[in-house]
Amino acid sequence: MHKWQELDVVGTWSPARERPWLNQEVFDASECCNDKTNRFFVLMRALLGWQDQPTPFELFAYLFYWLAAVAVGFVMVRRA
Repeated sequence: MHKWQELDVVGTWSPARERPWLNQEVFDASECCNDKTNRFFVLMRALLGWQDQPTPFELFAYLFYWLAAVAVGFVMVRRA
């Protein structure tokens, strides 16, 4: 999702002060959970898409992804 934001698909990305609310960061966890320097969070980024400065767009997409994955898993288990 972050790449789509950088391409201005969901609004202005640069400069940061002109970003719409959908592209503003929600929180900043880069002090403790930086995915550039902390190896655990590098792994979390590769496996789960961890962002240390997520935007609402990324959080909505992540939530939708997991809801869809759980729903599909539930349906597959029920049919088995």
